[in-house]
Amino acid sequence: MLLSLLLVPQLEFDGNPIRLRDPDSESVRTLEDLAADSDAPLFNLAVLVSDAATAEATAARLTTLGTVERTVTVASLVPADQEEKLLVLEDLDLVLGSTLSGFDAGTSGSSALLPPALAALAARIAATPGPGGGSSKLVDEAAEWLESLNALPGDARQARTALLDRDIGGNLREQVARLGRGLRTAGVAASDLPVELTERWANAAGQELVEVVPKENLNDAEAAARFVAEVRSVEPRATGLPVVYEEASATVTRAFVFALIWALAGVTVMLLFVMRSFRDVLLVLSPVAFAAVVTGAVCVLTGLPLNFANIIALPLLIGVCIDSGIHIVYRMRTEPPEGGDPLATSTSRAVVACALTTIASFGNLAFASHNGMASMGQLLTIGMLMSLVGALAVLPALMRLGRRA
Repeated sequence: MLLSLLLVPQLEFDGNPIRLRDPDSESVRTLEDLAADSDAPLFNLAVLVSDAATAEATAARLTTLGTVERTVTVASLVPADQEEKLLVLEDLDLVLGSTLSGFDAGTSGSSALLPPALAALAARIAATPGPGGGSSKLVDEAAEWLESLNALPGDARQARTALLDRDIGGNLREQVARLGRGLRTAGVAASDLPVELTERWANAAGQELVEVVPKENLNDAEAAARFVAEVRSVEPRATGLPVVYEEASATVTRAFVFALIWALAGVTVMLLFVMRSFRDVLLVLSPVAFAAVVTGAVCVLTGLPLNFANIIALPLLIGVCIDSGIHIVYRMRTEPPEGGDPLATSTSRAVVACALTTIASFGNLAFASHNGMASMGQLLTIGMLMSLVGALAVLPALMRLGRRA
């Protein structure tokens, strides 16, 4: 327990609710990939300022920070170095302009190329490993569609292929036309930006938003803390999901410290009322104290942080883990066995049976696919096991020391 006291201060609270979900799900993997590349605005911070000039000054200050990749304002949406880029576009228009203006999607010949392309796709899918070996749901659906296509008679298969060709190239003519118009642009000013775009960074009152993109992957709690601290040291008004996560973590931690104190106080008052002996109350609480400290150390060693889900188990552990100590101390007060060994009584066997039943009931949560639920089951299992060790080892030893004293 003394060694565990050295590790308990290293116990962390993971305030990222995304990590409560299944890390192997496609949505979580995609989101983490985007966040790692700073392409997802999920972890960006935002600062609301009074006008465009303040927005540019704020963006300039924030860009110098080591944890900031870049900032986004209305002005940054307008392309820089437009004169040089317009010269490049003029050259491209000189080479490609006539080709793009004369493009005809109907005579592109894509319908003749589609059947061999589908055959090549079917061969590629056939060479892809099956479920569990790399095949995705999309690949499986494509394989089923190709099988259904090949099962059709000739005319029906040709009609289905023509329909697919129209779906693929239906808007090709418009896309090529847009490309041609893009080559003939005369430049872009802030007034040319679409309202649907600018309204994300500016409102009718003239206020503007400065979006701050992190340089590091904020799935790492330490990186998120550095990013929030550094940005808010320059702009205390900065907000966003990283700030929400940090403040929510602090709020939840304070709330459960408060709940733990009240749970412990309530249990202590109840024990004093029932047992009418301060010494017996301390004996009953000793397995709980042992379990709390050692459980925290085990969580540090196994890399199991507290989170929004499993922190609920902490007040619960006090109520569950105190039962064993009550039964053993009460038995030694009312019907002590010969030799005074509490482990020689039927009460100790009942405590083991009851504790193992409770562990089996809560422990199955550890196998849930939801990470938060699984971590709750793991924390409860560790805490109740340590409580059982405290009730069967620490408590009898303290009671023997008390008798010798």
